Amino acid sequence: MPFPTSFHFSWHGSTQRGDSLRKTSSYKVCTRTKPAPTFARRFWLTVSARLRVYTLSMMLLSRLMLKIESLAGNIFTMRPIRLWNLEEGRPSLTNIQALCVLGLESNYRAKDRLGLTLIPIAERFDNEVSAYPDERRCVAQNLSKRDYLRARVSAHWMVKCTHVITRIAFMSGVIADSRQSGLPSIHDTFEDKEEPWIGYPLTTTPVPYRPTVYLLQRCRLAELFEEMHSLILTSGDKHNDTVRNFSGAVDGLAAKMQHWLRHLPTELEYNWPMCISVWELHASYLAFLMCLHVVARTRLLQEDVSPKGQPPLSVSGEEDPNFRSHLAQENLTKAIPLAHRSAEILRDFRERYGLKITPAWLLQLQAVAAGVLLLDPELANPTVISSPQASEAGTITSSAAAFDEVFRCLLGAGVEVMISRAIARMTYHTVLEQRIVLSRSTFNMLQLMSDTAWRPSDMSLVNSVFPNFATTKGHEDDVRMTELLEKWESIEI
Repeated sequence: MPFPTSFHFSWHGSTQRGDSLRKTSSYKVCTRTKPAPTFARRFWLTVSARLRVYTLSMMLLSRLMLKIESLAGNIFTMRPIRLWNLEEGRPSLTNIQALCVLGLESNYRAKDRLGLTLIPIAERFDNEVSAYPDERRCVAQNLSKRDYLRARVSAHWMVKCTHVITRIAFMSGVIADSRQSGLPSIHDTFEDKEEPWIGYPLTTTPVPYRPTVYLLQRCRLAELFEEMHSLILTSGDKHNDTVRNFSGAVDGLAAKMQHWLRHLPTELEYNWPMCISVWELHASYLAFLMCLHVVARTRLLQEDVSPKGQPPLSVSGEEDPNFRSHLAQENLTKAIPLAHRSAEILRDFRERYGLKITPAWLLQLQAVAAGVLLLDPELANPTVISSPQASEAGTITSSAAAFDEVFRCLLGAGVEVMISRAIARMTYHTVLEQRIVLSRSTFNMLQLMSDTAWRPSDMSLVNSVFPNFATTKGHEDDVRMTELLEKWESIEI
């Protein structure tokens, strides 16, 4: 039986909760098929060698896994486990990819305490797997040296990108250094050629797409994310232990990220129609630039040693006593327009593809944007009234309209994905706790969350350390999703 050398997603169905929440969606990346040689042992290696770009967005593969699982039992979820057993737990390309898939699939199910333990193991395996192939094994598997190197480079960058992204997404200070050296460069491994991408069946028009150009920019952005993790989530840097130095380092990194965006190749600019990977590239930029400013705000407001032992930033005697709070407010002011832009690209995605398919960055962007918007005083201003039509077209300049769109997307994605439903529930409780007055349309969506979108039994399905980006002071930053929901749900009951 042939198996595709591409991913073909097709979800059908409707929702009784309104077409505004989701639409039927389908993606078709490619149409070539070939007979499967030894499917069980070579599936992940083949996917990596032939679809190197998509290994860097393994949440899409995890999402596919969940859909296939619902249609054909748990065979697809069990496949990585079976491959792990066949490989006897030793470092290999198969196990690197299986660990990433299992880890990210766990994160989708709000079981990220498990998922976050698997990805560092994949990083350790990446350090141990040889950069060049064992010729006897390649002959035994009928695999050329070129195919092995393509798979090897793909696996390396997949685990490197996945690890730094999950560390920032879950606000984790855990570090697993990549010590792999001797790998060929991306330029030397992959040809720079244009390929068609089709968002089938919503459209049959091919979109020009250059996978190698995308891969290079994704890896460059991951390197900036690595700098960001070092700056905001690790302590002990004597060069950034004062308010002025830390704030300068944040501004410098933000400038680097903005420079990266301004100098993207034309093919990767935000212009519809575009390949979904390009959309995710822009979503990841917005999500983590907001993270940079929000976490910087938290550290600037911190006055005591955190439970993690992170000391507060010091202020020199000649500086204004309000200098710290002024810089904190400045970071929030920079984050809010990014949240408005995030709402715009979430709306673009929802209108074109619906919300039955949920790429990784759709979820992360929703969560961070919702947290940033809840920090905006405008959202708690009862004189501000927005309508459902406020964000239907054009530029979003209001936090009320932006929150309407973001929370609508959270609820729509939550129909399919557990972690999105839990994020929406956490946002719901944050709104109630902070007594934020919302627009009528957003209030109705919150009521929908309370009445139908969340069941008490869902609490038993959540084992997550996902952060609340609207929580900004002291030790509260260490209280994560499961603890917050358990506290709030017990009070509500």
